Amino acid sequence: MPADPLPWLLVTARHTIANRTRGQRRADRLWQEAVAAYWHMPTAAAPDELVAERDSLIEALATCSPAEREALLLISWDGLSYDAAADVLGCTPRALTVRVSRGRARLTAYLQADGDRPATAPTLTLAQETS
Repeated sequence: MPADPLPWLLVTARHTIANRTRGQRRADRLWQEAVAAYWHMPTAAAPDELVAERDSLIEALATCSPAEREALLLISWDGLSYDAAADVLGCTPRALTVRVSRGRARLTAYLQADGDRPATAPTLTLAQETS
C-alpha cells in the first residue's frame, strides 16, 4: 500500500468501474445477438405486416425454379455454408453459387417490379445477401 492511498484507491476504483462497464456492454451485445438470432424478424413490424411480408416472400420464391428456391432457402433460411448446402443438394459449390445467384436475381427482379410492395428486412436479406 502506498504512503498516500487516495490516488491508488481512485485508480483502482476507475479500473473496477471500467471493467464492469465493459462487462455490461458485452452482456448487452450478446443478449441482443442471441435475441436477433432466435427471432430472425424485426420486432417493430405489426402482425398484419408480417403476414403480408410472408405472402410476398412466398410469391417471390414462386418465381424461382425449384433448384434455385431450395438453394436460396438452404443458404439464407437454414444458414448453411455453400459447401454444406452443395453437399445437401448433391452438386458442386460452383453450381450452388450459380443457383443462388440466379435465384437472387429473380427475387430482386420480382421485388423491383412491384413498387407497391414495401421492402422489409426479411425479403431484402434473402434477395441481397452476399457470401
